[in-house]
Amino acid sequence: MKLFAFTLLFFTIFLRLSLADPEAVKAEPLRLESVHAFAMGGIGIRGIQSKEERAYLAVLRGHDAAKVFREVLQTGTPEAKLYALCGLHAVAPSEFEAAASSLASSELTATTISGCIIRSERVAEIVRRMRDDYREQKEEEAAAVQRAKRKARGNSSD
Repeated sequence: MKLFAFTLLFFTIFLRLSLADPEAVKAEPLRLESVHAFAMGGIGIRGIQSKEERAYLAVLRGHDAAKVFREVLQTGTPEAKLYALCGLHAVAPSEFEAAASSLASSELTATTISGCIIRSERVAEIVRRMRDDYREQKEEEAAAVQRAKRKARGNSSD
């Protein structure tokens, strides 16, 4: 009976450790310039944030984010360069297009993760999708501003 109880306890602990939340495990922080996957949003069956995205967000929150993103664009892996491009769009939007043009003309490939799908893609294609997404976002924001202005004019004439 003691052997059964010990075995049950052992497997319970083993199972608990094997199912531990990877985000809860404290490991050395990943440096953005050395990431080997590009994933924005939840990945895997559990939809967790990737360690690569956490490295990106850590830089984005930093006081010298633009400087770091510029350096990563020069020295980082292809995946890191994609994160740096996103970061420049956020913190130094005037620099985005020049950096995007440089990456769009490259022959680089990057590993991307979307949900449970891992694949290798041309960086130029990823940059094209980024540009399209940012352009659509800007157009939607401009349309929302115009609607708000029309609504305000309509309300002010009442």
